[in-house]
Formats: sequence, C-alpha cells, structure tokens
Amino acid sequence: MTTNAPSPNSSDDSHQSLRVFRHDLLSLLNQVLGYAELVEEEASDSGSQDVIKDAQRIQKIGREMEQLISSRLVTSLATVASLTEVTDAVAVSAEQTAVNHCDALNPFRADIGERLDVVADFSGSVLIVDDEEANRLMLSRQLTRLGLAVTSVASGEEALERLRDTSYDLVLLDVMMSGMSGVETLHQMKQQEDLRHVPVLMVSALGEMDVVCSCIESGAEDFLSKPIQATLLRSRVGACLEKKRLRDREQSYLREIERTQKRLATELQEAADYLQTVFPDPVEDPFPVQWKHEPCSELAGDAFGYHWIDDDHFAFYILDVSGHGVRAALLAASAINVIRSRMVAGIDWHDPGQVLKTLNNMFPMERQNHLFFTMWYGVYNKRTHELKYAGAGHPGAIVVTDHGEVTELESSGLIVGVMEDYEYETESFIIPDASTIYLITDGCFEVIGENQPLLEVEEMFDFLTERKNQGEVIQDWYDIVKDRHLMKILDDDFTMLAARFRVGASQS
Repeated sequence: MTTNAPSPNSSDDSHQSLRVFRHDLLSLLNQVLGYAELVEEEASDSGSQDVIKDAQRIQKIGREMEQLISSRLVTSLATVASLTEVTDAVAVSAEQTAVNHCDALNPFRADIGERLDVVADFSGSVLIVDDEEANRLMLSRQLTRLGLAVTSVASGEEALERLRDTSYDLVLLDVMMSGMSGVETLHQMKQQEDLRHVPVLMVSALGEMDVVCSCIESGAEDFLSKPIQATLLRSRVGACLEKKRLRDREQSYLREIERTQKRLATELQEAADYLQTVFPDPVEDPFPVQWKHEPCSELAGDAFGYHWIDDDHFAFYILDVSGHGVRAALLAASAINVIRSRMVAGIDWHDPGQVLKTLNNMFPMERQNHLFFTMWYGVYNKRTHELKYAGAGHPGAIVVTDHGEVTELESSGLIVGVMEDYEYETESFIIPDASTIYLITDGCFEVIGENQPLLEVEEMFDFLTERKNQGEVIQDWYDIVKDRHLMKILDDDFTMLAARFRVGASQS
C-alpha cells in the first residue's frame, strides 16, 4: 500500500503516518505468522518434528515483535497526539476497553472454546478483500485448509461488483485499503437490500479499534486484529458462518410460512367464493328482496337464503353458527344446502316448525365439533299474505309498514343442535300491505363501541321506523354499525335481508 510522506510540521500528519506505519508493520508480521502457522499445521500432518519446532520458533519471535510494535508505537502515537503519561499498561487497558465495547455491540460473540464446540465443521464461500496480495494469499490458504471455498479481491470496488454477481456466506474485509476503504465498502454493503445481510468480518491493526467499533455499530459481525492468530481466525469465521446458517434457515422457514399463508389465503378465498354461490342473487320480481352480508373474518358463520317452494309459497330463512372461521362456515353451508335442495324426504317444507326439527336432528352439536346455530325460517303465502314462521334462538324478524308500525316476530324455540327431537312451534302472521320484513343476525345490533354504549335492537327499531323503508336502508344501517365499532372493524358477521311486499304482488 502506497502512502504519502507526512509534513514535518504537522502533528496530525505525523500521527496518521505512525498509524499507517504500524498498520504496514503488523500486516507484514501477519503474513510471517500466518505462513508459520500454515507450515506448522502441514508439518504436523506429515510428522516433521524439526519443521514444527522451527515454525514454532518463528511464531514465538513474531509474537515478541508484535508486542514490541504494539507497546512502542502505541506510546509514540499517544505522544504525537499530546497524550501524557501513557504507559504500556494504559495502552493494554485501552485496547481491552475497545474490545469489550465491540463485544457489547455484538452479543453473538462467545468464548473461543465455546465457538469451537458449536462449529465443528466449515462449509460455505468466503470473499477476502485486501489490497495486499500477500495477505490475500495467506488468508486464502488458511481458509481453504478449513474447507471453505475462497475468492479474493484487491479493492472495495471489486468486492461490491463480485457481491452483486455471486452469493457469499462471509466477507473478510480489511479496514485500511488504498482507494475505497473497508469502512466505505461496509457502508455501501449495508445500504443495499441484497447485500446488507451478508456477514462481514473486519480485519484491522490493533491501533484501529475505534474504527472497528464504528464498523460493528454499522453492521459488521466481528473483527480480527493483525497479526491474525489461527485459533481466532477459525473461531470467529466459524461463529460468523454459523450465524449465517441460522439466518438462512430462519429465512427458509419464513419463506415456507409465506408460501403456506398464500396457499391458505387462496383456499380461504375459494371457500368464501363458494359460500357466495350459496346465497341467492337479489331479486325484484314478484317483490324486491335485497340483502347485505359482511363477514368479520375470511369466512363467516352467517348464512341465508330464499326460494319458491311452489307457485304460491315463498320460503326465506337466516341462520348464525356459533363461532367464526372454517368450521362455522362449513356448518352454515351444509345447513343452507339442505334447505335449498330439500334433500330430506318425508317432511313438509311449508311447515317452519317441522323444518327446524329436521335440521335440529340432522346437526346435533356433539357431531359438529360442539358447534350449534340459531335460525329463523318463514314461509309466505302470496295469495293470503299469511306468513308462517318458527325460530330457534335467533333474533326475531322485523316487519315495518309504510306507516311506521313495527312488529317483531319473536323466535322462541331452542337453538339448533342442543336437544334431539325438540318440537318447534309454528306461528303465523298476516303481512300488512306495503310493508317490509327484515331478517337479521345479532351482528346487526350487538355492538359495544369504545366511547359509546351498547348498540341494542331497540335503536335499530327506531331507525327502521324513522326511515319507513325509504332509500338504502340496509347499507345505511350497516354504516352506523361499522362506525360504532372500535377501529371501524366488525367483531361479528353482519347479515341483513329485506323483502318488501307490495299489494297485488304475484309470482312471474
């Protein structure tokens, strides 16, 4: 690495010159120690004891040189910076303080022994970034011996280019480089979405701990000081790779969860679409029938329907299954399909009490995952205007005349599914001319808002009386109900059906 000569009159330049000088010395020493460690390992494999002893002597001398460089140049740096009374002990203490600071910023770091126990093998790809060729070669040989696939580049610019084209499990990034520094390279990596999660291990001389700590704060995983000890290299590289594997596994789980959620969302939407096919379309002839159905979740437990039994009798009905979600929706669809298809033989579908008894025996709650449902069922005779009806624990139908008279056709029977062979009573009511009958579920009025009192059925009666069947009654009431909810989110299904009976209405 080429550096400019410092100005003799500038203490800042002198200080920087000494930092660079120390960095260069430690980089060269790092190469000597690194190769000595490699020679020792290779000699151990072949059993060459003399070579092992020579390599160990070289390492011993190298460590003594490291201590000498650290103690003498730390003192020189402090003197140039006008720091007084700096001793070797102070330098060591400052160094340890910086290391502790980095440890606090990176809680994943552990003792060397613990790391080696956790990471028993090495696999993956590593990118080495250093402008010194000898450093790159030495690190490449050490990491290759560990079983890693190694690529090395000489600059931060080349590193960013490689990272965009190739996926790596770890980057070893030298702090001080000509051109783009390691700090700048790290910042650019962390600013890019596709690179910010690649682990970075900073490599630095001991005099750059303030910079290293800044790098840890910026997202680097850990650091290695020059000269690099083989044990520290194995432990910290291994810890970073293990963390990368854990994150990759986490991301794989998250992607699988997302795929599952998308599949479930698609299936839920298909189920919701199917339930919509169960409901009949609004009609105008021979009399208007309108409705609104808003589930509080993906699938609703409310259901309704209407159809002509014969030329004179029109059946309309509504039910509400306990709970919400898939189970409630399946039970609701099953019950509606039984009524709509009239698949049960031997019963009189003109008799509401008999219809409810049949459903009660078909869907006992012990065979429906302890689910039950409430229901109101009515049959209108278009010639006599007589309405026969029966209820099973459901809110009563509401009849509103154009004169503002309101009548509730109460539902007095037991909820469906609780007691076998329960007898439901069929009642009758003559529908007045020019009146509308509303079928509702309890989600249409049982609402407790954040700062408002309970919305009760009497308030709905007053609203229907005031409106006297004019305008978009169902939609307007739905807006009131939704507005009363906390966060404007329904906590129960909203279902309301309105059939308006006109004088002289007949089947077309």
